[in-house]
Amino acid sequence: MAHQLADETLAEILADSLVVDDADFAVTDAKVSPFATARESSSSVLAVCKRWARVGTPLLYETVVLRSTPQAQALATALKENKQFGKMIKKLRVEGGYGAAVPKIFKLAPNITDLCLNLRLFADDKVAPMYKALFDSVKPRRLVLCHAEDYFNDNKGVRFALSTLCECISNWESLRVIVLSDILLDDEELPSGCSSFFDALCSASSLEEIHVPQKSPNYGRSDYEDIYSRLAERSSVSIIRVGWPVLATDYGFPVNMKEKLSAVAQQKLCFAPPKRTISALEAVAQEVAASTVHPNFTPMADAPNGVREKIWGLIIRHVVDYTRGVEYKKDSRWDLHFDSSDDEDQPPPRLKGPVLQCMLVCKLWSRLAVEAACRGTIYVSKTETFFNLVDFASKNPELFQLCQHLTFFREWYINSKDLRWDGVEDAVSTLVSQARNLVSFRLNTLPLPPDLLQILGQHSASSLVKLHIAKTSKRSYALPSFASLRSLHIFAGEASFVYDGSPPAFPLLEDLDITGGSELLRTLAHCSLPNIRTLKYNCSEIRLIECVEGVRDFTTAHGDKLIRFAGKSTTPFARLILNMCPNLTTLDLSATRCPPKATEFCPDTQHTALEELVICPPHQLGAAKENEVFAATWAPFLDVLRKHTFPALETLKVDTWGDEQFWPMTP
Repeated sequence: MAHQLADETLAEILADSLVVDDADFAVTDAKVSPFATARESSSSVLAVCKRWARVGTPLLYETVVLRSTPQAQALATALKENKQFGKMIKKLRVEGGYGAAVPKIFKLAPNITDLCLNLRLFADDKVAPMYKALFDSVKPRRLVLCHAEDYFNDNKGVRFALSTLCECISNWESLRVIVLSDILLDDEELPSGCSSFFDALCSASSLEEIHVPQKSPNYGRSDYEDIYSRLAERSSVSIIRVGWPVLATDYGFPVNMKEKLSAVAQQKLCFAPPKRTISALEAVAQEVAASTVHPNFTPMADAPNGVREKIWGLIIRHVVDYTRGVEYKKDSRWDLHFDSSDDEDQPPPRLKGPVLQCMLVCKLWSRLAVEAACRGTIYVSKTETFFNLVDFASKNPELFQLCQHLTFFREWYINSKDLRWDGVEDAVSTLVSQARNLVSFRLNTLPLPPDLLQILGQHSASSLVKLHIAKTSKRSYALPSFASLRSLHIFAGEASFVYDGSPPAFPLLEDLDITGGSELLRTLAHCSLPNIRTLKYNCSEIRLIECVEGVRDFTTAHGDKLIRFAGKSTTPFARLILNMCPNLTTLDLSATRCPPKATEFCPDTQHTALEELVICPPHQLGAAKENEVFAATWAPFLDVLRKHTFPALETLKVDTWGDEQFWPMTP
């Protein structure tokens, strides 16, 4: 009795080393590429002593996993020499076609209850011997069928294996449980010439349970219900276990996976319990909370450097994103800001708070926070901090290359002493050349350096989406191509622009905002702008004739693509715009000094697209509010807005600029 208890205790101890876990024997998710690697040197415990060998041998042979032909041949030889070992095998897993050795193992292992077969078979696998002997040699209670992909290799071995399995499943009287992926249930997914797995499962009279362990059905949400409803109604099984929960998510919307099943299927299908997943940030928080009893606890101290830095980087970026601002130090050498606001005229907030606290924790956190800052928006308001940024970029080029959003200097400034331009122009060009993946660039106050556009075209042509130049000088600028640019805002002034002629120019440009002369408009008239939609043009009253010619050239080339036009002092060519832009839906004349004359606003032909007209109220234009003056000034203009001229016009918008008494109280 004492020896028996000792043997049982020893068996429990050895089981951890010798018994293969059921998850290793049969994968729990049929989509996952299989089979776990064998435990190394597990048989070495049998060499300790005779007693360990006697107790451990049945445990070693209880579950057998064959991964190669030599393994199968070695096992067949061992079982032939020691026939009692074959009787110990309860679970057998075969990962391929290993020739004549497998039928010998079947014959020498009569007590197999669980059989796992890998159906990812290749043309050179020796499949036929095993499957020819399968039905007569094995009587399993559980059959597990695995394959590594969502499709089958189409070869002779796969077709023979699948057809043989269909016959076995239909006729094995011992079979109670089958584990498989639901791709086997769709005859159209099987290689041509194979028997129907669906029909085989329905004809298996002894089958009690079907298990589909994958995390989601292979079929679309709209048609998976049909196949499971038919399977539940036609088969004799009492339960069909699936690996996905009853409540799933489809494109962010909750879907009840049970709702469209038939009544029988709703009774038979057993869904997986819902699992709550936690984020990496929450996992670290749980670790910290569980370990804070130790005053010197360091989270992830034993993790590899790469893993630790990646997780801390995610945490710090999360902090940065939700505080919308970061300042490098209290006496900041250069300003780093994050801002999701579209108001570009105001600098982003200089928030310190938790971000600064993160940066003061350790060198690692400081480095990761600086890297996160470089990936955000860098806003520099003063020339002093600008040169500090230049120094930083020269010492840390790999960090500065991460920069995606650059804004230099103030939009409006009062104290010019803060802005000393000695050497700034060259430094701006040098700095921009170091940022290789800019998404947006904004230059205020400083006149555009002559080579800056070319530098942007060389280093950020494929990434730049938004470009804002607030000032230019009397120079000639070469205009390069920007493949990703969507918004261009530029004060052209008296500068001249030359397009270098390289296609595709601006294939994605949608919004164009130009202030100043007409040179840039004329240049862009020769460029390819297939996606242009909006033009805002503030023209110079002094050079009105030149501006009209520039607008004429531009709209001749691209007017049919424009849907919105706005601008200052543009009433003299409102008629030109309507004639040249047949698809215009919005015309904004709110920045004009006087309403267009009837002859200036009336198009030559009916304009069928215009939906909205924006104007400025008369008192803002210097006109009195008296009825007589108002009527004399605006009545001819309003009289043009007839249905036969603008059949689609629905909105007349008056920008009152805060004067609520103007409209609609004025007659």
